[in-house]
Amino acid sequence: MNRLNKEEQALLDAFENEELHQVSSFENKKVQHQKYAQEKLKQEAAISINLSSIDLQKLQKHALAEGVSYQKLVANILHKYLEGQLHEA
Repeated sequence: MNRLNKEEQALLDAFENEELHQVSSFENKKVQHQKYAQEKLKQEAAISINLSSIDLQKLQKHALAEGVSYQKLVANILHKYLEGQLHEA
């Protein structure tokens, strides 16, 4: 059973028939696109989560004590968790 669509099959056929060739500026384009991808990953994105009002109040209290917004505190906590820097006390 062929699981390729028409475009995918055309690309595979062209590859198998050695009709595809690497462009001379490939390395430059590759580096350019890698830089673009890295910058895109650095951009911030907004999310929406549901919290109990008690948890939100606690977050706001801790954020006030640290001198940051509660949104920034949540972002910092998530970042530390994802980087393996957040440990249980």
